[in-house]
Amino acid sequence: MTLLGGGIEEDQAIEEAVQSEIREESGYIDIKSIIITPFKVHNKFYNKKKEQNQYSIISLAIVELKSGASQKRSQEEIDLIDLKWVDKADLLNSVDTDMDKFFIEKFLLGGI
Repeated sequence: MTLLGGGIEEDQAIEEAVQSEIREESGYIDIKSIIITPFKVHNKFYNKKKEQNQYSIISLAIVELKSGASQKRSQEEIDLIDLKWVDKADLLNSVDTDMDKFFIEKFLLGGI
């Protein structure tokens, strides 16, 4: 399992990108708050799909929902993401990447 993620479009604020990615990937639409953490990861990688080297800056946003109100997810998102809720106590053992584990330990379990 991995945390939800996505990119920022040109001229888009990070909070707008977070809202958009939450809607697209999870279907949830009733967002109460978004906290953008100060932590950034600078990442150079080869994008196989685009067949080019790329550079990204990864940020972590913590999102609180007002309710469980949601919209239907696209079939593409359903096929890409096996969405599931995980108890906070089990979260650290549920993710696959070291970066996700670091984010969880630093910002979710340790507080911000």
